[in-house]
Amino acid sequence: MEEFLLISLARSSLVYEWRRYLAAVFALGFSALLLYIQTGLMLGYSMSMTAILNNSQADIWISDPRLKTFEWGVSLNPDQNECYLRMHPEIVSVKPFYRAWCSGKTDEGETIHAVLFGLEADDSCLLMPHWFIEEFGEKLKEPMTVVVDRSFAKNVGLKIGDYPELNSKRVKIVGITDGYKNERGGFVFASEYSFRAMPGWKWAQYIMVKLRNPERAEITARELNESPWKNSKIKAWTKKSLFWKSQKWQLLESPNSLTFIFLSLLAIFIGVAITNQSLRSAILASLKEYAALRALGVSKRSLCSVVLEQSFWIGMAGLALAWILTYIFSFIAVYYKLPFCVPFWFILPSTALLLFVSFVSGLFSLMVLYKTEPAELLR
Repeated sequence: MEEFLLISLARSSLVYEWRRYLAAVFALGFSALLLYIQTGLMLGYSMSMTAILNNSQADIWISDPRLKTFEWGVSLNPDQNECYLRMHPEIVSVKPFYRAWCSGKTDEGETIHAVLFGLEADDSCLLMPHWFIEEFGEKLKEPMTVVVDRSFAKNVGLKIGDYPELNSKRVKIVGITDGYKNERGGFVFASEYSFRAMPGWKWAQYIMVKLRNPERAEITARELNESPWKNSKIKAWTKKSLFWKSQKWQLLESPNSLTFIFLSLLAIFIGVAITNQSLRSAILASLKEYAALRALGVSKRSLCSVVLEQSFWIGMAGLALAWILTYIFSFIAVYYKLPFCVPFWFILPSTALLLFVSFVSGLFSLMVLYKTEPAELLR
């Protein structure tokens, strides 16, 4: 009976004295919102750069072992490794991956920056999905023609039939595609011939591999990496492993990771401090009520459970507020063409972390309650 009465006390106190706990709810909501927004922006950029990786037909990607992230591919020579790769019975196709940063101007003189990709404009292409080749393959076979992403074309005022300048070469836009937006510049696709005709192109950054059985990608990548005939200057990645490496690098190793970690710790500290003070103030305001319960024989342990339950519900309210605001921010990001993504795998641990923050705040505030004696009622 006592347990049910105390649960009722904890919830009733939150309902009827909600103003005392509002600061704690907003503090935890702000902490969660800061975590979600900065994570969403960082991973959104990473997702935009790995859109090529995730949408490709290649099952395994070969890179330099020093690779840090998919965005920073290291140049290598496909001709030195193709024979070794084709010796594996699972491999049916080997293609180079060409990518280069380029800049230029539109017909109106506006400066543009883009990432240029070179691809085979036929069914042998591994870089792009089948639908892309079916729609744009024949058009890209014409020299110096390109396909651009829709968001990039809209931002700089490009349309089909325009002749912008890229790396001092005039190119013709023959198609517009979707799903490859990038905050640092547009994604532009050209045939391998047109790519090589651009000034300043370098060696391929990756080697793309198509397997006979794609479900054996992890096994095949491990066999390639452990083979005694392997060139020590290359490493095999599955699409999944390369994607996760890029995500991890973006959060923990990129130039912006220190800012991300610092702001995350600051948000957690603010959440703990304000929630602790709010709960502490609420306990002090209800000190006589708690002392009365102690005088009636309610144990300190039971009263502490009231505070901890209040901490839990404060944490849930703060998270609910953060989810609503993050949802609104995602619409704003879409409207302004900002890459934004808060993946499900991040929401679960961050939710657990913020509930733990609320719980720790409740533990800190219990020091006041533990010092409360029935004699306080007489003051």
